[in-house]
Amino acid sequence: MSIFRGYLLLTNGPKYFRPIDEHPAARHQLFILRKAAAAYEAKLAIVGHDYARKIHSLADLPNLFAVLNEAKQEADDQANRHHIFIDDYTRLFRVTVPEFRTALWNVLLEHASHITDLRQGKPLDTLGENTATMIRTGLLPQLRKRASAKGRSKQQMAAQTAKARHVSAIVRSDAALRSAEQLKRAFDSYKASDPKIGFRAFVDSDAFKELRNSRGASWTYRSALRALKSVD
Repeated sequence: MSIFRGYLLLTNGPKYFRPIDEHPAARHQLFILRKAAAAYEAKLAIVGHDYARKIHSLADLPNLFAVLNEAKQEADDQANRHHIFIDDYTRLFRVTVPEFRTALWNVLLEHASHITDLRQGKPLDTLGENTATMIRTGLLPQLRKRASAKGRSKQQMAAQTAKARHVSAIVRSDAALRSAEQLKRAFDSYKASDPKIGFRAFVDSDAFKELRNSRGASWTYRSALRALKSVD
């Protein structure tokens, strides 16, 4: 099962509260994140959270940027196991003091490929100008209730589909990476007794036949070889 990595921003209630998933300010965020994780048959893992009633500088979001900086270390051509999801970009800017909003926006743009919100379903640097302005100024209304499909326009439904595809691609990428790493560990273990053993011999072994890819199917020689190259 792939991991759906979530981030929480707590802006009210007690600062020191454990467990974090029972914090009053986390309930709505967790509902959105859990619902998305379940839709993609992934396991939700909260990998970071910050508490800030007001955001004046990056120092108020130490855990967010710790995770994003870690994600930035991954090669651009590899599946990023540190990609994180937040329920709504606007949550960050709603409590950011006006004089720091532009600076925060610019820093987040540097990490645009490593964080996705579930409201827009796309990176910050791909948002339309009007939406970006509404988010950056903290003026985008808080989303309380999901509109019914019957009441949505064709444009809204198309945007929803595009959002789902983007999130799904991230989750699938994570699952593929985990399967490739499992394959590599099995191959390394198989040839531990004799480093000269080739990949073809491993493919013909019972150990290889027991492995499954991210879709639950058996590996083929070519697909396994491609997967190994992706994690080398």
